Amino acid sequence: MKVTIVIDQESVSIPEMDPAKIVEKAMLPHDLGLALAKIGKREAEIIRMRYGLNGKSPMTLNDIGKKMKLSGCRVQQLEERALLRLRRHAARLCLIDVVVRLPHPDLQPGWVVKK
Repeated sequence: MKVTIVIDQESVSIPEMDPAKIVEKAMLPHDLGLALAKIGKREAEIIRMRYGLNGKSPMTLNDIGKKMKLSGCRVQQLEERALLRLRRHAARLCLIDVVVRLPHPDLQPGWVVKK
């Protein structure tokens, strides 16, 4: 079912959304802010600049490096670490689903699989 909205004598059809999904989308910036607050100021700032979460356009690694007086390579390392931490905190806040991989039943740490 589609909902039709009339704006300035023009009708626009939009798909009807589940109210729970609307609330979920509305809460996403708040939840993301909570997760970013847990990873550290410098890493959070890199994520905000890199993905444009600060209201500005996304920046390249080199542009962020110039602004923070770091090399682009170091910014990339910090970004990777920040994303890992962000995933961990997002999973704790139930923002993302975590897939648990079960170990192979025939393997122990250090064992080599025979071909």
